[in-house]
Amino acid sequence: MNHLTPDQVIAAFETAGQVPLAPASLIATALSAHLAATAVSFAQIPFSVEPDSFAVLLRQER
Repeated sequence: MNHLTPDQVIAAFETAGQVPLAPASLIATALSAHLAATAVSFAQIPFSVEPDSFAVLLRQER
């Protein structure tokens, strides 16, 4: 479900114009593990929550 391939990692770095500091396969493995570990937490967030909700709330409180 959250498995990234080395090709996806390479494409992401190329798109960003960056050079990876580790082999793409190791980065893919680490990111895949991180996504798998956080999937349950992120699944609990309602779909209607926008990524900038926290920033919007901070601006409204000023």
